[in-house]
Amino acid sequence: MIILNNSCMRKFLVALQVCLLSFVLISPLSANASVPKLGAPCSKIGQSITSSGKKYVCSKSVSSKIQIWTTAIKTPIKSTSPASSTTSTSVSSTQMVSNGKLPFDVSKPRANQPCSDATSQVVGYGPDIQTLMYLSCGADGYWKPSENAPLIDQATGLPMSTSNSSSSTPASATPVTTKTLDPSKPKQGDACTMNTPAKATNADVIGYDSSGTLVMLACGPNGRVPRNFYSVPVNQSTGQLIPAPIVNSAAVFNNQCEPDPLVPSEWADLQTWTMLNMDCSFPLRYVVGNTNFGQPTTALTPSSDYLPTQSCKLNDNSSSNPIFPRPSYMFTPSKNAVIQVVPVEFSDYQTTNTPNQDYGKYFQLGADWLKNSSDLPVDPQYRVPDHYVQMPGKYSDYDIGPQVDIHNKFYTDLISQVGTSINMQGVAQVLIVIAPTTPASWHTQWGQFGTNQPQVLNFQTGQVNNFYLMASSYTGQLLTTENLPVPLLMIHEEFGHDAGLNDEYGAEPGAGNQLHQPNSGSDFTPDQLGTGLWGNMSMWHTELLIWDKWILGYEADSQIACLSSKSNSTIWLQPSTTKGSFLKGAVIPISPTKVVVVESQRSTGYNFKLPTNTNGALVYTVDISKIAGESQFVSGEGYNVIRPSSRQTPPSDENNFIYGDATLKQGESVDVDGITIKNVEFGDFGDVISVSPH
Repeated sequence: MIILNNSCMRKFLVALQVCLLSFVLISPLSANASVPKLGAPCSKIGQSITSSGKKYVCSKSVSSKIQIWTTAIKTPIKSTSPASSTTSTSVSSTQMVSNGKLPFDVSKPRANQPCSDATSQVVGYGPDIQTLMYLSCGADGYWKPSENAPLIDQATGLPMSTSNSSSSTPASATPVTTKTLDPSKPKQGDACTMNTPAKATNADVIGYDSSGTLVMLACGPNGRVPRNFYSVPVNQSTGQLIPAPIVNSAAVFNNQCEPDPLVPSEWADLQTWTMLNMDCSFPLRYVVGNTNFGQPTTALTPSSDYLPTQSCKLNDNSSSNPIFPRPSYMFTPSKNAVIQVVPVEFSDYQTTNTPNQDYGKYFQLGADWLKNSSDLPVDPQYRVPDHYVQMPGKYSDYDIGPQVDIHNKFYTDLISQVGTSINMQGVAQVLIVIAPTTPASWHTQWGQFGTNQPQVLNFQTGQVNNFYLMASSYTGQLLTTENLPVPLLMIHEEFGHDAGLNDEYGAEPGAGNQLHQPNSGSDFTPDQLGTGLWGNMSMWHTELLIWDKWILGYEADSQIACLSSKSNSTIWLQPSTTKGSFLKGAVIPISPTKVVVVESQRSTGYNFKLPTNTNGALVYTVDISKIAGESQFVSGEGYNVIRPSSRQTPPSDENNFIYGDATLKQGESVDVDGITIKNVEFGDFGDVISVSPH
């Protein structure tokens, strides 16, 4: 017996098809020839043969680029009932499905998904994320429905005959009716005011493009235009954004900004609002990762060969943000998670609601986030008064500037009004919330960010080292259910910064602290992108990086492998976003202020919206000597994701996710700071990585 490997087998099959095709070309198949088989070569595109009531059509295969017999269509049978005029169709028994459609195929591309080859044409899903059709790679780098392409049989996934897919309308067909547009909806070309960096003065909307199709419309220099970034299709019947498809009870995302079909009902309005106002819908639930994932087969370095964990705990005494040991005054939820809510209203903007009625779901999400993000026990306690504290002055009497000043009139009046009504003993953080009746112009979010020179609020019942003032709104005149603050942005500010973590995204050269827009990755060099969109401390899309979790005490020392840059090591990293006490991070010290960190990224936890092609081993560097304090960076930003040299340069948006292509897949490696890091085994269990000097 001769056994062919996969490569030889593919070559053999291709050669066999070519031989068969040559035979067919020499001896054309006639109407009286033997019955053709699906997938066998044929000679002329459009040629058809009917046999036993089935019609076989010759079409060009997209994958093999040769002509093959494709769709088996049952020929029309005249009905014996005058009332029936339906033409039935059937497919081969091996492809029959009960609902007339193939199951959703997550491997197929979708319209509006990034593509790279402008000459390619594939079968994928159209803008409704349901219908199979031919897609072409557009000039803008996104898949588009192909023009004048054969239709795809939804029950077989194969091209239909040329005659069936003709764009011409038979005389007997039902006339196409003109669609009536809703006059209340905006249209392409309508006048609008461009958004400004400070305020979203004119949010994107759902309206009609020039063809009368409902789409997401952005504001351009010449009026409303279809949005071409982070855009999702619109249901033409309901006018609602079409969420990601559900496969086997789980949502499957094309990119991290797609609406979540399983979003909790209390967050549905905000999900739509963030898509239109912030260009993305952020994760608003938690997906528990499966820990029954087996284990790799690669031989591993024994933990006794690791360096002492203390060797990886950076501590730069000159840094404005101490890392290890953690100062006692810093907000550390793993030690004390008592959060005292101080709700505030102004004399001219009062409310009849309780703080829990307005913000209860935010408090619950914050508590859940703290528990879900930590592998060590955390017991968050939000203490919420049953009424708002009324400030003595009007809304216009107070102003909160860009710098925290505890002597500001707002804070002095607040402490006075609270008096002894709230006990601050044992409180780790004060969360100040403003009644949602407050005008949206109060849009600033500021708090006491962890530094080595903290400002404190001295209440009559106790001193508090950490506090956060939550914004009332981002847009609109008054706060509504559609424009409340974005929860993961609140967490980024309230928990991340108050706990001493820095922003980890890059900054535009010469623009101070101005952060880059998510869709403009190609405008920046790697040193300016920081961590891209990885980590909650970047752009709030994903979970905290494992380094940040370790700093906050969310990971035990036993979950970090401290490795030498001078010797070879092979370790198994399990998914960092799946809760468990297993090994999650590798840290390699490079200098007293710099480390290389590796973790295993999977689409679980708060990363559930990440497409699976972003999964793999994520490598990044942390240099605390280049962190100059909250949101202020010098060359290198302090945090940098490392991408394989084979990736596109300059960096591109992978499924609208900057540095989404940075993770190492099996066999891939990167060189950084004198060491080579390679992914030697990849699976649901995580990643096995090797570290070696070079």
